[in-house]
Formats: sequence, structure tokens, C-alpha cells
Amino acid sequence: MANQYGPQDRYHQPQQPYGQPPRPPAGYPRQYQQPYGQPHGQSYPPPGYGYNPPPQKPGKGAVFWLLVVCAPILLLFGCVAVVVKVGSVTTTTTGAPPDVVYAAPTQTAESAPVTETRPSAPPTTVSTAPSSPPAVAQPPQIEPKTYSGTGAKVVKFDPISDPALVTFTHTGSANFIVTALDSSGATQDVPVNAIGSYSGTRMLSPRNNTQIAALEIKADGQWTANVKSLSAARTWSGPSIEGRGDQVLRLDPPAEGLATAQVTHSGKANFIVQTHGGSALNLPINEIGNYSGEVQLPSGTTVVEIRADGAWSFRRG
Repeated sequence: MANQYGPQDRYHQPQQPYGQPPRPPAGYPRQYQQPYGQPHGQSYPPPGYGYNPPPQKPGKGAVFWLLVVCAPILLLFGCVAVVVKVGSVTTTTTGAPPDVVYAAPTQTAESAPVTETRPSAPPTTVSTAPSSPPAVAQPPQIEPKTYSGTGAKVVKFDPISDPALVTFTHTGSANFIVTALDSSGATQDVPVNAIGSYSGTRMLSPRNNTQIAALEIKADGQWTANVKSLSAARTWSGPSIEGRGDQVLRLDPPAEGLATAQVTHSGKANFIVQTHGGSALNLPINEIGNYSGEVQLPSGTTVVEIRADGAWSFRRG
């Protein structure tokens, strides 16, 4: 077909067959005509050279796809094996005493639970009864015995290790003196030193872990000595109490806290008051003749010992 645009129109050339490199326009110098797809400076390919598509990257082989498929499976099996192995390991504690048994925290059907056996403690009983004041410790009981005589005499008896009471009587006009002796004959106390007739109760108190084994009596008339337990003392349980002469009082209940007593005495001789059972032996009163005043009863006082020749009275404050 003739070119309808004329021979000089180089931009309208016949259509290039498909698959062939483009031809340069007519009249274009040959040295500047560059084949399609070739670098500058190279000549045309030989006749019959067709269009070559761009090179393709090589595909991934079968080994690669085998690794992609098998690697996750192998990793999964490895994790399962590690978990099973860790679960089957039993931790053993070293350095424990031989009598301590450590049981696994999880029980299975194949293994019975391990129980550690220790001596059982006695059951604890909780009392719901209302609280009451502490009981006062009672001194050991002594079988009461009465001794009597006229004039001077040494009365022996079973040794006494704890405080006890002796009630004396005397009918005479001269001295009436009683001395307490230990097993070696040493003087422990002088419970009575009076003139003429006497009637009163005194306390026998062994000292320095010794025992009282005898009473040495000096008198000019008839006398009696009744030895008995301290629990036989006269009880001071009410707000007040009265008496005459030498006496021993047992407080029920004992003095507690800041306890006081109003005390009076009508007499001519010594008036001495001693308390026992508190933190220490206390001598709140040591006077002669009449007395009236308020004294403290130390907390814990259980016994009050009185030495007097007249009438006296005590009232708790």
C-alpha cells in the first residue's frame, strides 16, 4: 500500500509487524539508528532476531518448600516434648531433716497422698465462765496441838518451815517471855514479852530458810500454847474489824491497788502493825499509847499482824 502521506512524511510510516524491532524513519542516518533493546553503540542483531521478554528470577526449589512445611511441625513437637519432660520432673529439696517427708503438690490416681505425722497436742479447752479474783494461796496445814505448864519450860514439836500461829495464855505477876528456837537452838523470834497476865495470838515466822522446832517459855504462873496453821487466823472480810491485844488477821480478799485503812488504838504500851504477803514486809505503824490515823495496805497484803495492849479498830478506806 502506498504511503498516503507522501514520501517526505517520516512520522507516518507503515505499521511495524508485531514482534519485530521498530525501524528507523526513512532518511535517518544509519550511524544514529539504534536497535530497540540494545545499548548505544551496538549494531543490529542478525536477521530474524525477534522480541525477547525480560529474564525471570529462578523459582524456589522443593527443598525450600519442604523446610517451610516441616520446620513448624518439628518446632511444635519439640515444645510438646519439653513441656512433658518438665511436668514429669519432681523437685527434690536437699538438706532437709530425715524425718520430714515432702509430698508432691498434685495427687494422681497411681500415687496415694503422703501425710506427715507429728505428735498431736492435747486439745485446748477455752473456758467461758466469768473471771474471778485469783485465789489466795493457802499455807500448809498444821495439826493443832496445845501445850501447857507452869513456870519455865522448853516445848519441842515437829519443825515448822512455814508461818504458823500460836495462841498464848498466862496467869501470873512476873515476866512472861516466849522465845522461838530453831533445830540448833538459835533464837529466831521473841513472839511474847509481857508482864503479868497475858492473852493473845502471835505469828511464828521462820527466817533465812530455817525451821522453828521449839518454844522457850519463861513464866511465874500457869500458861498454855496452842500451835496451829496460819489459815486458822481471824478473817477480815468486811469493811471493818475490831479487837483487843495481840492478834493476827487474814484479809479476804487481799488488798489490791492503792488500798488504805483507818486505824485506831486505845492503850498505854506499844502499838505495832505489820503487813505480810505484799512485795515486802511492811511496818506501817510503830507507836506507843493511843493512835488514830490512815495507813496504806500494800497491794497483795494477805495478813495483818497486830501487837497492842488495848482496844483497836481497822476500817478499809
